[in-house]
Amino acid sequence: MSEGDGGQAVFQSSGVKPIHIARVSQEMIGARAKMILRPEQLTLSREYRNDHTENCLEVWIDQVFYLGEEMRYVMKVGPQISWTVRGDPQHDRTARFQQGEKVFIRWKTQHGLIFPQ
Repeated sequence: MSEGDGGQAVFQSSGVKPIHIARVSQEMIGARAKMILRPEQLTLSREYRNDHTENCLEVWIDQVFYLGEEMRYVMKVGPQISWTVRGDPQHDRTARFQQGEKVFIRWKTQHGLIFPQ
């Protein structure tokens, strides 16, 4: 964990680009930490978006589950990291994300919850 610009902190995980988060306590700077994100706060896109209020990481869809009222996507973020994202089932099946597809996962910087490791 390190200090970033504009009142934010930077969370760095092995194999993943730096992630911007809301400011944390001074004791957390330089310390090891875990970040937790809720699946409903994550969004998927086929387009990269560079915005200082959101994080945007390139991921690969590993698994796709159709659950009636929602889709569930399991993504590979890094060599040993996977995340789950909930999505709209999209009535047009060609608009759904497909297994093996490269996409971008986004979330607002204030949604990352940080805990000491």
